[in-house]
Amino acid sequence: MIDASPQVQSNLYNGVSYGVRYGNYTQALEAMDAIATDPSLKPEQKKVADNVIELLKAAAQNQNAPAPAQPAQ
Repeated sequence: MIDASPQVQSNLYNGVSYGVRYGNYTQALEAMDAIATDPSLKPEQKKVADNVIELLKAAAQNQNAPAPAQPAQ
């Protein structure tokens, strides 16, 4: 998203990247949603943004899933 608006770039670096790095997928999803709804995006960028949103949703669900039970030893 090199040719994206400054607002999109800020959301990407300060919201999505930061959120993913520190496991805060809710923050990353909020920032990615702001990117996906930005009217300055080109159709290809919008498609990528939507794909990333789906990946972040899956990561958030996996993060919140209970850990599998450990067998007794």
